[in-house]
Amino acid sequence: MNKKYVGAETSTRFATATDIVITGASKDASKVIRKMVEEMFEEADEWLVCEEIEIA
Repeated sequence: MNKKYVGAETSTRFATATDIVITGASKDASKVIRKMVEEMFEEADEWLVCEEIEIA
């Protein structure tokens, strides 16, 4: 499953590894992006909320 986003210089693809792979960026930029993504998921419990919806 590969996706390219119009107007963005990024794409996603299905992977089985747990490592974050950044392509199309310099080594230093990849380190910064990787750290940002890791921190975002470590804090996911603060912003990723699933509210129960009652359907009548």
